[in-house]
Amino acid sequence: VVFQFVMHENSSVLLSDSDSAHDGPPLLKGAARDILETARVGTIMICTDSHSFVWPSLKATAKTYGWNYFGVMERGSKIS
Repeated sequence: VVFQFVMHENSSVLLSDSDSAHDGPPLLKGAARDILETARVGTIMICTDSHSFVWPSLKATAKTYGWNYFGVMERGSKIS
């Protein structure tokens, strides 16, 4: 699954009516959440975007549904 340059541009929809009971960044809504919730074990998702605004919510939603994620903060040092 590839999300390429669609997260930031659609953030008003992806983050609308977010669960206020959730502690931390708002969880994603819509198709992005549905994919994270229903994808089979072993699915790889690659996300590229023009801005990092939605990343905290993407990571929080991924964690909610049991995904492992690796971004700049998680890799620790430059990957060779």
